[in-house]
Amino acid sequence: MPTSVVYQILGPADFESLREAYEVYEEAIWPSERKTFAALRTMLARADYRFALARDHGGSNAVVGVGVLFVAADFGLMEYLAVAPARRSAGVGSGLFRYGAGLVPGPVLVEVDLPEAAA
Repeated sequence: MPTSVVYQILGPADFESLREAYEVYEEAIWPSERKTFAALRTMLARADYRFALARDHGGSNAVVGVGVLFVAADFGLMEYLAVAPARRSAGVGSGLFRYGAGLVPGPVLVEVDLPEAAA
């Protein structure tokens, strides 16, 4: 995992961090696949979802990545994984995936949507 990034779980009432994460999410996720901020806030309050954040550890503490996982009794589903454009290809996404996978009691499935398929 990159040393300049810190990974954490977003708490169910941390709407300020969710807003930061939503900015990254909104820029990275194809519009037809994106949920509204209100929908993500509802998911955040659910016991079967985990939101994993990657924060810049170099001073700004800004959210640079977010992963949204559905957690079932024996597996997980990474529904969304978004990384800020300036931090892509630097290991943030893979580190965030590994961190999120560590929160799940079994294997993690990944949902992949191609922009061309959504058009």
